[in-house]
Amino acid sequence: MVIVRAMEHTVMDLAGWLAPSKPSRVKAPPPAPDRPLKGERIVILGAPRNGPLACRLAGAGAGIMAAVGASTTRLVIRDEQPFGRFVTAHDQYRRAIALRGEGATIAICTEVEIIGELFTGEV
Repeated sequence: MVIVRAMEHTVMDLAGWLAPSKPSRVKAPPPAPDRPLKGERIVILGAPRNGPLACRLAGAGAGIMAAVGASTTRLVIRDEQPFGRFVTAHDQYRRAIALRGEGATIAICTEVEIIGELFTGEV
């Protein structure tokens, strides 16, 4: 009964109501040119790709990626972790460790560490 009423209200057929919804893709902010993190490809663990930390890093020139891969240069772990001390069990963290074992140079750092590097100019 509820679906029938909803179909009448929205003028959407039953197939439209039963079809799976398409997941929306979150776009990362574009990297700023000629900044300290230019060329860095960063994955953020525990924060959205379009959140404040991502915007700050993109403003410093970093490209914000969706997942750890062969071209990733850093994995940044947000300080207010939703995973608690179990961040090491997260699949992105394990993928970064596996790639390091294969010879990739992926730096793993916290939000405070990378912001500190930007502040002191160590990047």
